[in-house]
Amino acid sequence: MVFLMSIFEDAPIPLEINRILFENEKYFVHVFSFSSDCISVGKNTRVLEGENFGCEIFRRRTGGGAVYHRREVDVCFAFSFRFKGITIREIFSRVADILRQFILKEYSLGDERLVIRDNGDIFFNNIKICGISSARKRDFFLFEGCLFPINTQYRTYDPILNFSDVCFYMFPQKAENFLKLSISLFEFLTEKIPEEFYK
Repeated sequence: MVFLMSIFEDAPIPLEINRILFENEKYFVHVFSFSSDCISVGKNTRVLEGENFGCEIFRRRTGGGAVYHRREVDVCFAFSFRFKGITIREIFSRVADILRQFILKEYSLGDERLVIRDNGDIFFNNIKICGISSARKRDFFLFEGCLFPINTQYRTYDPILNFSDVCFYMFPQKAENFLKLSISLFEFLTEKIPEEFYK
């Protein structure tokens, strides 16, 4: 099993690491972030040719839509495992529950305020705070995701703001808080993923 942490890495290097490990069917846990603002796009999401987003844009091996990553804002993670005899929906539910446990451990939100959607995304007060996407090779799975650190002191949301505006308006951006969260997530996943999927 490989445990990796790569913070402030040039894009798209962390996702290339995930892709190579997955395609070679290696078990791993990887917590990472990017050195500058960038956009990762799910493998099946259409991108208009010639569109200028003002930052680097690249594809993930996993599905899902486009995610705008910002330095010292969102923490990304990936892990792989082999599983048989369970539906995709059940797998997404198990993965989302692991992330819900981390969020509840890290923040005092109250379990009833976190909502897990069928696709594994986690919402707090109707704001998406964690998203996951997957890829598979037969019974071997790759999950990649992104956690947006939340400021629990911020209680009201301007309905005019879109998802990205809300995320980056309300979340802390101090480097020390970001690094602390990254390390905490790494420690949690390196313990929880083997315990959950490699019994």
